Amino acid sequence: MTRSTYLTEGYLVEQAGINLFREQGYEYIEGSDLIPEFKERESYRDVILKNRFISAVKRINPGLRD
Repeated sequence: MTRSTYLTEGYLVEQAGINLFREQGYEYIEGSDLIPEFKERESYRDVILKNRFISAVKRINPGLRD
């Protein structure tokens, strides 16, 4: 690979951010695994993954009621 191969937004910013969050204990899921066909969202317009969000809120706040 040439030096310019490494000077992309994906390498300089996105991958660095992914690595930083992984180091903090976050799980990284490839975007292609979060498609409507896999029931992660109803459509590509959904920004928040509702089921994952609700599950995390309940886990963090066990005393909350629905």
